[in-house]
Amino acid sequence: MRENNIAEKKRGRPVGSNSFAKIKMSDLLNLVGQDGTVSVSKLWLKQLGVDLVEQPATIRLSPVTQADEQPKIEFAITSFED
Repeated sequence: MRENNIAEKKRGRPVGSNSFAKIKMSDLLNLVGQDGTVSVSKLWLKQLGVDLVEQPATIRLSPVTQADEQPKIEFAITSFED
């Protein structure tokens, strides 16, 4: 709504902007590998005829090795009283 010829602040994505980018499949495979996981639009999958069955996310944890640990920093606290 406009009052006294003051335009409302526009919200959302600017006109003409796009959240998607095109990339060659060969380049994508080089980046993520054959078994890599890629996020895609649900609408795009539906248009391809893929049944959307939500599966729980898989979390892969890598073990912590001794080389990954940071060295401890020694410090002393000095208290100054007025």
